[in-house]
Amino acid sequence: MKLIKTNADLHYLHVRLYKYDVYRRLENYKTVMPQWNADENKKTTETINKYGKKCGCASGKFATAFVLFSYALKYYKIHGSFANVGWYQLIFATILCLCAAIAGKLLGLIYARWQLIKYVHKLIS
Repeated sequence: MKLIKTNADLHYLHVRLYKYDVYRRLENYKTVMPQWNADENKKTTETINKYGKKCGCASGKFATAFVLFSYALKYYKIHGSFANVGWYQLIFATILCLCAAIAGKLLGLIYARWQLIKYVHKLIS
């Protein structure tokens, strides 16, 4: 766990957040800023660690469900029933869902990182 004691530590964290490393997870941080009271330090610590632990699962699930529902709706609209679903349609739907899950997860991770950068920037200002 890394301690954030000064504004320089916050600035270092802000700069480090722009350099994303695939092989290293964001570490846990604890703020112990002397100008803040205990509640502000605790809230800031929880918020920074919450954003750092987001995994993008919710956005991946949403994207997968949306794509699967859209594909099923399009198939039903064109063919009128699901009686003629074949292997091609199942494989295509699986590939679509896999791509949607990956894209949704990546977008969720990017959005969480962006929120963390914004939050740390607000703390520095």
